[in-house]
Amino acid sequence: MRMHNVVKLAVVAAAVSAIGGLSAPAASADPIYPLSGCPNLTQGMSSTCVTGLQYELDRYFGFSLAQDGNFGPATEAAVVAFQQKAGIGVDGQAGPQTQAALYNDSQAPATNCQPVLKLEPNFSNGGLNDFGAQMYVQITDPLDFGSTCTGWLERLEKGKWTQISGYHTIPANGGSATSDFYWDGIGAKAKACASAYGSTVCTAAF
Repeated sequence: MRMHNVVKLAVVAAAVSAIGGLSAPAASADPIYPLSGCPNLTQGMSSTCVTGLQYELDRYFGFSLAQDGNFGPATEAAVVAFQQKAGIGVDGQAGPQTQAALYNDSQAPATNCQPVLKLEPNFSNGGLNDFGAQMYVQITDPLDFGSTCTGWLERLEKGKWTQISGYHTIPANGGSATSDFYWDGIGAKAKACASAYGSTVCTAAF
């Protein structure tokens, strides 16, 4: 959501897992994972599963494939390079072992669920030295995220952090949600928090 005169103060950076030390995915696999249910993928195939493969290789492992759903020589070369780095069998095919390794690019809990703290001048007071805290919550990569994302706003009151907004939840397919404004005045501090998969992250306090 774009807003006039809004300054973005803090965003929790999305984390991407290292390639080394990958293992098979847990039973509670992300239902939106683009390779879920895909067969063994080999050169010459064309499908949405190949598009998902190309997406994973590009988004998380630094390749620059055309995400066109065609498993050509460039995609095969990327699969080979990934298999070599991941320390798994190198055959240029995206079979169960390779797909399981790709799955484990998954971010640490809640890092794909980002709270953003913004300040909005209180124009009813001329906007001078009087700002309201506003929380946004967003999912940065809905294609590779299978949980809802819930955010809220907290304010420091008498040395204790107190929740001052309701819970604002967005679905696993992405989008954004925002809380109400809270006019805090000079010197007050607030932070935006978000939770997914039972883990919580918060912005820096302002």
